[in-house]
Amino acid sequence: VVTPFFPYNSADKAFTEELAARLRDFRAQTEEYFAGLDASSPELLDDAALKDALKTRYNALLRLGQIDELYLTELMIID
Repeated sequence: VVTPFFPYNSADKAFTEELAARLRDFRAQTEEYFAGLDASSPELLDDAALKDALKTRYNALLRLGQIDELYLTELMIID
């Protein structure tokens, strides 16, 4: 279980709409990333690497802006 979030400028309507339109894609990228990791993978212990990997995947989907910071409010490994 993982709950990523990121700050963005809500006054930027075009980027806000793009983010909303990409939510399903963000979920798919998150699932794909974690599906490729074993529950005992050392990567799961490296918070910065996890955030960077997800941020890179999300930003590859975006055209009108970029996510600068990504946070994980919840990360639970269920084996």
